[in-house]
Amino acid sequence: MSDPNYLGAHRKRWALTKQELAHLLGYQARDPVSRCETSLREPTIKLVLGCEVVFGLSSRTLFPGLYTRVEDLVMVRAATLDEALRHRDDAASERKRELLRLMVERAQNDAIV
Repeated sequence: MSDPNYLGAHRKRWALTKQELAHLLGYQARDPVSRCETSLREPTIKLVLGCEVVFGLSSRTLFPGLYTRVEDLVMVRAATLDEALRHRDDAASERKRELLRLMVERAQNDAIV
């Protein structure tokens, strides 16, 4: 089962049927929209990005649970990469550590908001 999301609320706000939203996203049937709204399936990248286009909202806003789960997993991997780079001082390692620092900064700033 996937994370709760706000897809249904935004679809209804704009008076779209599941079939109409599915059509806008390039699906023949309403099933992908329905399964996502009821959290039976994790949304595909096509559905997530398509909803950003349709509603003008970020994936983080529409699918906050999924976003947080993915962010947490990426940040765990970032910590592992940071540890692997700890004793390296070459230019590429410095750039990588800068990216990792920025990732942590964004995550911390987002947690404050």
